[in-house]
Amino acid sequence: MTSPLSLGFVGSPGRVVPPEAALVGVVGETTAQTADWAREAGAQPFANAADLAGSCDVVAVASDPAQRAADARAALGQGAHVFAAWPPAASVEEAEGLAARAEEAGAEVAVERPLPLAAVVAARPEGWAARLVALDLAGADPTEGLDLPWPRRLAGALDAVMALVRSGAIAHLDVQADREDARVRSFLASLRFKTGAYAHIGIRDEAEGWPQSVRLAASGGGVRLSARSLRGPICIEGAASVPEPDATGLAAFVASLAHGHVPASGPGALALSDAVALMRLAERVQAAMRGPSLGRG
Repeated sequence: MTSPLSLGFVGSPGRVVPPEAALVGVVGETTAQTADWAREAGAQPFANAADLAGSCDVVAVASDPAQRAADARAALGQGAHVFAAWPPAASVEEAEGLAARAEEAGAEVAVERPLPLAAVVAARPEGWAARLVALDLAGADPTEGLDLPWPRRLAGALDAVMALVRSGAIAHLDVQADREDARVRSFLASLRFKTGAYAHIGIRDEAEGWPQSVRLAASGGGVRLSARSLRGPICIEGAASVPEPDATGLAAFVASLAHGHVPASGPGALALSDAVALMRLAERVQAAMRGPSLGRG
């Protein structure tokens, strides 16, 4: 049995310590929060991410988004592996800099998916890629992550369709949005992938009193996948077998490192390279929304 990896948390309480890790220390948003958190968790309080990372194999970074990339860079500078909350950085350029820092340090970085997609991603039959995907997100249900800021909901929807078609290469993009001042009330996007797959995304705020809903349908090669919740259950038709969900997110990242494997994108998290690609696509979609044609790119 491998020894547990030493783990540190940066941000705020709430994360669960994975089975193959031992919590060493924490860094909160304030000195008082750090002290309270450390006392409750039975861990050591640290002043900053760099000091914490000097005592850890892995640092989970969920600090304020404006500070997150700096904390991740500090941890990487101490040689620690990093599991970052979404988004890992404030911009694509900053995330690319994080990737360069990780390569220099010889450390791994994984990023939490924007929305809770572990059940959807884990349910994909092995080797299967959808040819058609329709995803509709309505309302602000917090259990689905739909109360999160608009950019994160957009990134999560794009992440879902990219995972299902197993591609991030877009041949054609068409975007339409309805705004109320600066607020996006409804959004539609059509994506044609270079693989030939096609996806349609709808995101909208429903009027008060209307039911909140998630509707996902994906098909291809005789397999049909559908869900009314991102968290499952997931309905699969036409597949010979459906894989059992494995450890996800931080637990999967720690397990991969503990067993000497290079962590890859999985049900609960993205490899940093895939997270950067998702951020780049989300920025492209938002640029299309601002453009005069609102449309193609």
